[in-house]
Formats: sequence, C-alpha cells, structure tokens
Amino acid sequence: MTGTSRIARNTTFLTIASIAQKVISFGYYAYLADSIGPGNLGKYTFALTFTSVFIIFMDFGLGPLLTREAARDEEHLQQHFQRMISAKIALMTLSLLGLFASIIAAEQLFENVTMEDVQLVTVAAAVIILDTITFTCLSIFRALKQLHWEAVGIVLYQVIILAAGVTVLKLHLPLLFVVGALLLGSSVHCLYMIGLVRWKAKLRFRWTWDTAEIKKLLVLAAPFAIAGVIFRVTGSADAIMLKVMAGDRFAGWYGLAFKLTFALTVLPGAFATSYFPAMSSYYRHAREKLAHTFESGMFYMLLLSIPIVAGVIVLGDNIIVAVWSADWTSSVQPLWILMIGLPFVFLNYPIGNFLNAVDRQVRNTVHMGIALLVNVICNAILIPYYTFNGAAISVVASSVVLVGLGLPLVYRLQPFAILFLIKKAAVVSASAAIMAFVLFFIQDRYSLFVLIPLGGMIYIAAVLLLNGITAAELQQLAGAVRRKKAAIEKPIVV
Repeated sequence: MTGTSRIARNTTFLTIASIAQKVISFGYYAYLADSIGPGNLGKYTFALTFTSVFIIFMDFGLGPLLTREAARDEEHLQQHFQRMISAKIALMTLSLLGLFASIIAAEQLFENVTMEDVQLVTVAAAVIILDTITFTCLSIFRALKQLHWEAVGIVLYQVIILAAGVTVLKLHLPLLFVVGALLLGSSVHCLYMIGLVRWKAKLRFRWTWDTAEIKKLLVLAAPFAIAGVIFRVTGSADAIMLKVMAGDRFAGWYGLAFKLTFALTVLPGAFATSYFPAMSSYYRHAREKLAHTFESGMFYMLLLSIPIVAGVIVLGDNIIVAVWSADWTSSVQPLWILMIGLPFVFLNYPIGNFLNAVDRQVRNTVHMGIALLVNVICNAILIPYYTFNGAAISVVASSVVLVGLGLPLVYRLQPFAILFLIKKAAVVSASAAIMAFVLFFIQDRYSLFVLIPLGGMIYIAAVLLLNGITAAELQQLAGAVRRKKAAIEKPIVV
C-alpha cells in the first residue's frame, strides 16, 4: 500500500469513527442531562472538568513527542516506549498527589464542594489514569500510521459508555455509578490498546529510569505541555469557578450551554486541518499565496459562524425545550451570550494556525496565556454577581482578547485585505439577519426539523443573491470540506 493510499484509508477510518463518536456522545449527553437534572449535571461536569486539568500534567506533552520520535526512528520503538511509560508513571504519581490535595483542600475551603464531589473526583481520577495509558498506546500506532486500531477503539469506548450509562440511569443508581460508566469504558479501551501494543506492535511494558534522559524528554515535551495546560485550563476555569462560587445548578445550566456551543468547534477544527499544512508550505515556498489563504480562512469562519449565531439566538429556547425540558430553560441566557463570542472562537482558528505555521507558536502560546488570565479575572469579578451569565461573558471576553492580540500580529507579518473581510462580514451578517427575521416570524408554526434546514436554505440563498460568495470560493470551500480529517484525540468529558 502506498503512503498516499494509507493516509487516505486512515483518514476515512478516523472520519467515520469521529462522526459516530460525536453522534453517540451528544445523544448520550442529552439523555444524561435530562435524566439527572441541572444540580447533578453540575456535579458530574465538575468532577470530569476538575480531573481533566490533571491529565495534561500526567501526559506532559509526551504523547505527541512519542509519536514524533517513534515515527522518525521505528527501529528503537521499544526504547522510546519504555522511557515514555517510565516517565509517565512518575508524572501520574505526582499528578495524583496534586489532584487529591487540591480536591480535599477545596472541600475544606468551599461550601459548594462536598464529600460527594470528592468521591466523584476519585472515580474520575481512575478514568484519567487509564486514559493517559491509552493515549500512550495510541501514540505508538499513530507513529506506525496504523490508525484503524484507534478508530475501532473510539467507537468501542463510546458504545460501552452509552450502554453502561443508560443502564445506570434506567436503574436510577447514584451519580457515582454514572461516572463509573466512564470508568468501565476507559477500562475496556485501555485493555484493548494494551493488547494491541503487546501483540500487534510487539512491545513490552518495562520500567527504565535514566535521570538525564527523562530530563531531556521533559524539556522536549515542555512546549506541548504548556500549550496543553493553557488550552485545558481555559476550557475548565469557568466551570470550576462557577461550581465553587455559585453552586451545582448554575454549573449544570452553564455546562449544557457550553457543551452546545463548543460542540460546533468541530467545524473550524476541520478547516484548520486543511489550512495549516497549506499555510506552512506557502510560508516556505510561496509567500505570495499566504495572504489569500488567510483571507479565505477568515471568510469561511465568518460564513459558518454568523448564521449559527443568528439561528441560535432566534431558536435557542426552542432547541433547549425540544431536546431537553423546561428545567433547562435557564441555559438559554448563557447560550445566547456564548453565541455572541462564537465568531471570535471560529476566527481564532485561522489566526492561531497562521502564527503556528510561520514559526510564531511561542507568541501564540503567550496570547493564549493572556486570554486565560482575562478569563479567570473576569470570572472572579462577574460570577458572584451574574452567576452563569458572568461565566459566559468571561468566555466572550477572552475570545475577543485572543483575536485582538493575534490579528494585528498576523497583519504585521503578512498584510491582508482588511476591506475585503469587512465587506464579506457585512454581506454575511445581512444574509444571517434575513434568515433570522424570517425564522422569528414562523418559529411557532413549524418544528425544528423544518425550521433549521429552512433557515439554512434562506441563508444560502441570501448570500448568493447578495454576491457574498463566488463560484471559485464555493469550489474552494467544497475542497476544504473534502480534505477534512477527524480530530484524533479521544475526548475525556462526554
């Protein structure tokens, strides 16, 4: 099999698996939220979010580093593997100590953190240990370009969680068992990957310790780890602070709105997969194409995000009530606020990928750190007064700051057509407004199954009538969709 056909096959497997996983995961989350209610969902989300921060310290960027080093030197795969495993055992031990010290301290200091939360975090800690081992095994098969095993594991993991979780919910068992469904899925997934490493990759799990080598590994992995920590904490700070400062119900209502909003980031993530290699290549070999590629990426993010914002602002309450129940109508307000920030979240994908492609990844990481600081400060100020709305405003503020820091730097490095983007944004916004206007007046007459596709058709028709997109841009957009690859990290929170 040629390299090209192998890549195509791997992409196909992962795309199908990713789609299946996302459908199952979202369906299960919808059923879970409606079954346990806002308060318990807040506890569930807190346990998984809190522990997910520590999985970064357990891995410390060694997963991507293992894939890179093993792909370069397959002859010494066993040595790379056992060094990584040994380093991760030490990191997992230290991370677990930090995790339990943190949650016990939180239980003593904050009245909204209870002993039940400590128990849930304990079970979730076992989940992230297994997931760390699983990710190490996945890194081996990514290096070997045998991604079909990962695709099977993704679906297996999600199906087991679905079956176990639904059973637990049907039997009305305590919340601890709901987190236990994740533990079961992670256990089977981990055993599956360990078996593959043992019998397919022919590797052994052996302990080895060379202080100098371990230090070298950690230094090499540090950039991956720092970016991972910032990314993970950015996605977790609001949920954790909301739980501690406002309580479980507010955390549950906000968690639902956040889940709905950031499930949509699969769209810019797909384009980032296509645009990052192109921008990297143009930076080295054809810089005259760099500006046009960036402009196209920004335009497509506007084209995708703005109608979603308009549609959810009009139909958001209908969506919440239709999928869940009236108990979740409080999620509508933070959902609307998060939607305001959605275009900035989308726009940061081409901005961040551009900076990484032109060797400004350190500067991009600094921007992420500043945005995280803004997020934490805004949460600390706003949550006591505005609860989940304050958390949503904080997300919007940090997203705006991230774009505000990155876009001027992109322009300094590679000037682009600002007027072009302003005109495109105006046309897209006008088209989305037309769609929203129609949906607002007919929303009580039809179901969501009619309104959503009808809104999409109205928007597309308006964009075409207003000359918002050309035939060449449509062709380029279709090409980017065809080049889409699935995200290959198994999510921790379902």
